[in-house]
Amino acid sequence: TIGFVGSFSERKRPDWLIRAGLALLREGFDLQFVLCGEDYSNGLIKARLERLVTEAGSSNRFYFLGYQQLMAPIMKAMDVLVLLSTSEAFARVILEAMACEVAVLATNVGGVSEVVLHGKTGMVVAPDDFDEFQKTLRMPRYTILISSGPWRTLGRLAEASPSCGGTCLPTLPSQS
Repeated sequence: TIGFVGSFSERKRPDWLIRAGLALLREGFDLQFVLCGEDYSNGLIKARLERLVTEAGSSNRFYFLGYQQLMAPIMKAMDVLVLLSTSEAFARVILEAMACEVAVLATNVGGVSEVVLHGKTGMVVAPDDFDEFQKTLRMPRYTILISSGPWRTLGRLAEASPSCGGTCLPTLPSQS
């Protein structure tokens, strides 16, 4: 499962995940995608994304959950969190993902590279390079990914990373 958590806005670029996800599905990857967040454009961006997914016949692979108050159970179901922003002061969602042992693939904006250590606790790509983002998702080392677990391994390394003091957030309660 590849996840997106953030507002549905041009700056956060959830469309990158939709475009890359549809391409991966066409190539035969058995994946699902979860998108959580508020759409502050009166639903226009979300509706456009849902239409793309529906027209591609992939509605059963993309879950648009809207705003969620309790994210830990959703995060823990993810293998990879993508942060695709064009700008960020600091992306707290990265720390939340790492605390849940979820690897991160993020654009190199704001303080991202201070927390996501490229190739160790996740992957960082250029902020305006969709092709690099898509290529990173396809890299054999990472995309065979979800069934074999390399991304999950990156997530475990992220949770213990000294870049966030050993633990990124206080331990979240178990959702068993």
